[in-house]
Amino acid sequence: MPASRLLSSRYAGARDDLRSRRGFPASRVAAGLAVATLAGAVLLRLVLNALLPLADTTEARYGEIVRVGLENGFWLMPHAAPGVPFFAKPPASTWASMLAGTLLGPTEAALRLPSTLLAHAGAAMVAWLVRGPGRGAPGGALLAAAVLLTAPLGFVIAGAVMTDAVHVFAVTVAMTCATALLVSPEADRGRWRLVMWAAIGTGTLAKGLATVALALLPIVLYGLVVRTPLRTARTFVSLPALGLALLVALPWYLAAEARFPGFLRYFLVGEHLQRFLEPGWTGDRYGNAHRAPIGMIWAYAAASAGPWLLAALVPARRGPAADPTVLGTGSPGAAWWACWMLAPLLLFTFARNIIWTYAVTALPPFAVWLGLRLGRATPGRRAAVAALALAWVGVLAVAAPRLVDRVGRNSARALLAQADRLDPQRRLPRVVPGALKFSGAFYSDGRACTSNADAAAQCDVGGEAYVIVRPDDAARAVQAGAGRIVAESGRHVLVHRGAPR
Repeated sequence: MPASRLLSSRYAGARDDLRSRRGFPASRVAAGLAVATLAGAVLLRLVLNALLPLADTTEARYGEIVRVGLENGFWLMPHAAPGVPFFAKPPASTWASMLAGTLLGPTEAALRLPSTLLAHAGAAMVAWLVRGPGRGAPGGALLAAAVLLTAPLGFVIAGAVMTDAVHVFAVTVAMTCATALLVSPEADRGRWRLVMWAAIGTGTLAKGLATVALALLPIVLYGLVVRTPLRTARTFVSLPALGLALLVALPWYLAAEARFPGFLRYFLVGEHLQRFLEPGWTGDRYGNAHRAPIGMIWAYAAASAGPWLLAALVPARRGPAADPTVLGTGSPGAAWWACWMLAPLLLFTFARNIIWTYAVTALPPFAVWLGLRLGRATPGRRAAVAALALAWVGVLAVAAPRLVDRVGRNSARALLAQADRLDPQRRLPRVVPGALKFSGAFYSDGRACTSNADAAAQCDVGGEAYVIVRPDDAARAVQAGAGRIVAESGRHVLVHRGAPR
């Protein structure tokens, strides 16, 4: 070998060795910051689970459904109140919270625990997708988990008594299995199909057919992108797997219809079609439809990701290109993650009755894609992103007391607790306005009289009582000598209404 080439080779080797030595500490720093971010997010979530009251309307509604179920043994069909079956959602999330409430007591932290556990299991799957089939760096896997747990919507879902945690977990399991199917040899695909379709069947017990659509639409899109729709379909579908999904889901639906005739018509037609096709749908038995502009789901998705959208701008070094047309070899290409991410946004683009949680199933693929991208970034850039992520958790921690106060203002917990301190035997009735009726029912163990009007005095309870009213109504009551103010919380006041003279 010529001397010039030998010197050049040695110089290049020394340069690469120097770069690796310089990069190694940065990688350690990035990994350490990512671990600190995850630990901080977990700790903050558990603290808030214990401190936050159940806020009206959504979380308190489902909390009351759980409380009613525990009190009356309603395990087959969730009930909004005794004698009022709740047809709007299947029972999987209610079952999970009822089980936690049975084991730990019906506290806020216990009812939120299933959502927290499922959210962290989903984060572990996201990290595996980055580190496993995605062949990313460990730092990218940790950051992907941090994305899912600290993005605004992910952080909320990880500690809320709602159906979304079970739903997004089921879709994430199904899509994780679908990813494994995409990169596994034929001999290993049978078990992945079974788990995938079992997860889809389970998801229908949390959110209905929406789970099926959100798990299958990415596969359909991917088949169209790679121009092999039939081959792609054969990869993901088999009769035994479909049979397993039906075995998981169908018994409950049949039992529910047999016990509560009319359930399937309301749920399948009303909740699945009319809710999305009729703006301001008026057939909702349990609340009001949420009217939103066409395309609002895209804004919701952006808000759901929050500051992590900025991390997508971090430059990444080019890695080996994956061939998305080859099944059973290589690793998933960008098309796969894009199809998974865009599926819920495309599905709900023209839907009018939506809320921001409808974008939640786009978060896991976004976290995987971003984790893969950050895994290809330089260790220094990864460390910078991890530092900003830890700072974001710090911002959440600083804002936590204000959040507790703000949520408390939208709950009857504090005012009813004061009424219980003044009247521990609960001798006097409690009257709660419609705006706080779900938390009022939950925190009074179902004993409060809830009014559908904001003027709680319209609730048919005569004589002496503890009444929650607006400040203006409280002032008029005091001026009229009909009661005295004993506590205030946000936009509501607790008045001790005296017996009429």
